[in-house]
Amino acid sequence: MLGRTLLTFLLIEASSYTATRALLQFTNRREVEEVHTVAGDGCVLIKVRAADTESLENFLMEIQELADVRSVRSYIALSTFLERGPSPD
Repeated sequence: MLGRTLLTFLLIEASSYTATRALLQFTNRREVEEVHTVAGDGCVLIKVRAADTESLENFLMEIQELADVRSVRSYIALSTFLERGPSPD
């Protein structure tokens, strides 16, 4: 419906809090659906819905150009069986 059918989760590891804050600049992008700071291997998890692999690759290059970004791991969803927001109690 939106023309963005490539659902990808990006786990980003940065070496500084400044880099983590810089990643928040992507919250205004239409293809970005969620941004979370996380505990564990990475520091930021971004849910992206891109139009195609080329647009995803361009988005990844923008992230990798940020200072202190150590790594970006991409997890492309092949099928979605459940996707919903919070439910009321």
